[in-house]
Amino acid sequence: MVVRGRTLIALFVADVVIFVLSNVVTETSAHPGTASNILWVVFLIGFVALIVLCVVAAVQSMRSRRASA
Repeated sequence: MVVRGRTLIALFVADVVIFVLSNVVTETSAHPGTASNILWVVFLIGFVALIVLCVVAAVQSMRSRRASA
Protein backbone atom coordinates (compact mmCIF):
# COMPACT_ATOMS: atom_id res chain seq x y z
CA MET A 1 0.00 0.00 0.00
CA VAL A 2 1.55 3.25 -1.14
CA VAL A 3 -0.84 5.65 0.58
CA ARG A 4 -1.66 5.33 4.26
CA GLY A 5 -4.04 7.24 6.46
CA ARG A 6 -1.24 8.88 8.42
CA THR A 7 0.31 10.22 5.23
CA LEU A 8 -2.97 11.83 4.20
CA ILE A 9 -3.50 13.30 7.66
CA ALA A 10 0.05 14.69 7.77
CA LEU A 11 -0.36 16.25 4.32
CA PHE A 12 -3.71 17.75 5.34
CA VAL A 13 -2.25 19.27 8.52
CA ALA A 14 0.75 20.66 6.64
CA ASP A 15 -1.56 22.12 4.00
CA VAL A 16 -3.72 23.85 6.62
CA VAL A 17 -0.61 25.31 8.30
CA ILE A 18 0.67 26.65 4.98
CA PHE A 19 -2.76 28.13 4.20
CA VAL A 20 -2.87 29.90 7.56
CA LEU A 21 0.69 31.16 7.15
CA SER A 22 -0.07 32.58 3.72
CA ASN A 23 -3.02 34.50 5.14
CA VAL A 24 -1.05 35.74 8.17
CA VAL A 25 1.77 36.95 5.93
CA THR A 26 -0.74 38.76 3.72
CA GLU A 27 -2.40 40.53 6.65
CA THR A 28 0.75 41.50 8.57
CA SER A 29 3.07 42.49 5.73
CA ALA A 30 3.45 46.08 4.61
CA HIS A 31 3.98 44.81 1.06
CA PRO A 32 2.10 41.54 0.70
CA GLY A 33 3.16 39.78 -2.38
CA THR A 34 6.13 37.53 -2.85
CA ALA A 35 6.04 35.53 0.40
CA SER A 36 2.27 35.17 0.46
CA ASN A 37 2.19 34.25 -3.23
CA ILE A 38 4.84 31.57 -2.73
CA LEU A 39 2.97 30.14 0.25
CA TRP A 40 -0.29 30.22 -1.71
CA VAL A 41 1.28 28.26 -4.60
CA VAL A 42 2.74 25.73 -2.16
CA PHE A 43 -0.71 25.38 -0.57
CA LEU A 44 -2.32 24.76 -3.97
CA ILE A 45 0.31 22.16 -4.88
CA GLY A 46 -0.27 20.42 -1.55
CA PHE A 47 -4.03 20.54 -2.04
CA VAL A 48 -3.79 18.95 -5.48
CA ALA A 49 -1.39 16.33 -4.10
CA LEU A 50 -3.86 15.57 -1.32
CA ILE A 51 -6.68 15.05 -3.82
CA VAL A 52 -4.52 12.81 -6.01
CA LEU A 53 -3.40 10.73 -3.02
CA CYS A 54 -7.00 10.34 -1.84
CA VAL A 55 -7.97 9.02 -5.27
CA VAL A 56 -4.98 6.65 -5.24
CA ALA A 57 -5.96 5.42 -1.77
CA ALA A 58 -9.54 4.81 -2.92
CA VAL A 59 -8.36 2.85 -5.96
CA GLN A 60 -5.99 0.79 -3.83
CA SER A 61 -8.79 0.05 -1.38
CA MET A 62 -11.12 -1.08 -4.16
CA ARG A 63 -8.42 -3.28 -5.69
CA SER A 64 -7.61 -4.96 -2.38
CA ARG A 65 -11.32 -5.63 -1.76
CA ARG A 66 -11.71 -7.20 -5.21
CA ALA A 67 -8.63 -9.34 -4.72
CA SER A 68 -9.89 -10.70 -1.39
CA ALA A 69 -13.40 -11.41 -2.69
